[in-house]
Amino acid sequence: MPKLVCSNVASSEKAGVGSIGTASVVLSALRQARRDHQAARHDHSTSTDLDQPTEVVGDWRFLGLGYATAGDAVLAAHAYADHLAAQQLAREASPG
Repeated sequence: MPKLVCSNVASSEKAGVGSIGTASVVLSALRQARRDHQAARHDHSTSTDLDQPTEVVGDWRFLGLGYATAGDAVLAAHAYADHLAAQQLAREASPG
């Protein structure tokens, strides 16, 4: 994390700049420090991700598409219909 050092704050206060000028200097320094930190973090994360190999810990296999039986499809359809009915009841019961 970068250190934030702003020597302009003390000199602007001595010069008679009000608190608005001081706050502007501090906010500008904070914004720049944040931009620098974000850029460094982004550069660091992308370079290390590309340099390191990807380890595969498992594999994917296609087991099928859809429901195993027609009964499974009917059960899923009824569960979905119950879900929609519960949502409708909740909407009607809520105030506003």
